[in-house]
Amino acid sequence: MRNIALLTMVGMSAFGLAVTLPYSTSFENTESPAWPLANGLASNANWSSMANWRMSTAQVFSGAQSLNAGATTTSLPATVINPSSVPSADGLGVLVANSKMFMSSTFNTAPTGANAVYGIASRVTYGSFSSTLNRFGVQNNGNVVLQNNLAYTTLGTISGFQNQWLDISLVLDATNPRIGYTLTVKDAANATLFNGSGNLRAANETNVKIDYMGLFYANNGGSGSALTGNVYFDDFSIEAVPEPATLTVLGLGAAALLRRRKK
Repeated sequence: MRNIALLTMVGMSAFGLAVTLPYSTSFENTESPAWPLANGLASNANWSSMANWRMSTAQVFSGAQSLNAGATTTSLPATVINPSSVPSADGLGVLVANSKMFMSSTFNTAPTGANAVYGIASRVTYGSFSSTLNRFGVQNNGNVVLQNNLAYTTLGTISGFQNQWLDISLVLDATNPRIGYTLTVKDAANATLFNGSGNLRAANETNVKIDYMGLFYANNGGSGSALTGNVYFDDFSIEAVPEPATLTVLGLGAAALLRRRKK
């Protein structure tokens, strides 16, 4: 019993800030809460800003359906959706968001929507009231971009990425006072198309906190409305990465258990 109590205390100290993590969804109707296909509009009680998204069976990575941002409407305002079940208190430390994304090469677009961008978004707060909206994504012209508040930066360019399920991973490090990030894009064969790291802030910040990590699309690398292309998301997840100090605590706890067993 003493061993069990010790292990429990170690676990609580390591993951007390992430009681709702890891989080994952495959956007299935069989999940609880469900993602109802029959409703037309994508809807789930644990997510926000879902009005302009749809559930779809046209392209799926796993299960029976996926989340679609595409040509199902003639006006699709730029939007970010995020799981509101992950509160700010859970956003301390290092978080990893991962999603599968399928971008069709067939885009029924107006010229202003030709470079629509899709990917993973986050909001990070720091200090007392300041925050940044950060969008990491792939445009349908092959640019890999970062939007830090209203300014877009092209991080690189990829090719041969359409008509297959990409794997997009975003790591945000709130323990870095400049708010570090790593973005990775892999193709269906698990080959790395893009890998880049940097900082969201030019100077050190205090009280850094990750408010959410979610999915987004924006028209032409910014905001606005246009008939955009068919893009699908599946198997979205968020998990916390233990800090080195946490790993040390876990290691000490495991060592203590081994010593007790040897006695």
